[in-house]
Amino acid sequence: MIALVATSSAIAAPIAITNNSVATVNDATTGLTALDLTGVVSGMTTSNTFSVNFSTSFYTGTLTASVFGNVSTPGASLSDVVIVYEFVGNGPSGIEEFMFGQPGGSNIGIADLAAATHGSIDELTSPGQTLNNVTLFDNSAIPTGDLFVFDFGADRLGGVGTTERFGWYVRTTGDIQIGLSKVLVTNFGGVVIDMLSIVDVAGQPDLNAVPLPTGVGLGIAGLMIVAGRRRR
Repeated sequence: MIALVATSSAIAAPIAITNNSVATVNDATTGLTALDLTGVVSGMTTSNTFSVNFSTSFYTGTLTASVFGNVSTPGASLSDVVIVYEFVGNGPSGIEEFMFGQPGGSNIGIADLAAATHGSIDELTSPGQTLNNVTLFDNSAIPTGDLFVFDFGADRLGGVGTTERFGWYVRTTGDIQIGLSKVLVTNFGGVVIDMLSIVDVAGQPDLNAVPLPTGVGLGIAGLMIVAGRRRR
């Protein structure tokens, strides 16, 4: 079982969250439909997916997030949201870690991530591919220091002449923000990409806020409907 752990500079003991693994993407998204985020996040690959290819001298890969909801658009009726991640790594070295929130400056929604249901997806995972752990690091004193880390450890994602995949889902409510986080991809050296994540950005409305502004969630209209609830 993969442990998802939240740690805090103020709380020494880690908080373990169960890996609720599923066999297929459909198992994680039953009853849901593609959630159109084109009015929330700029540069979407499709209306509900964001995909990035990356490369270094030691590895190449792709990270894709697909978002689903109980309704097809953000708004008051949105109550159930799932983000499905597919990690793809190639050689020669393979990939050791994906670190959401690193380098600092991208504000991960640590409380909402900790409260969500998480799990691996067999259908999107190469046979035999394992993951050491998925970890949340809550640095409440420095919110932009929060991290959401996928650590492949010794069983690196990809290798010489090998492409490997790993699937993971995050299931939560509509009372969250989704935006772009910086993600540091590492093994020998590293590369930084942007990827969809649950975030906590002052001035950005939650997905179930009414009305949701057209355009990027951080626009002027978004600032005018700031949710009074923020997590810190």
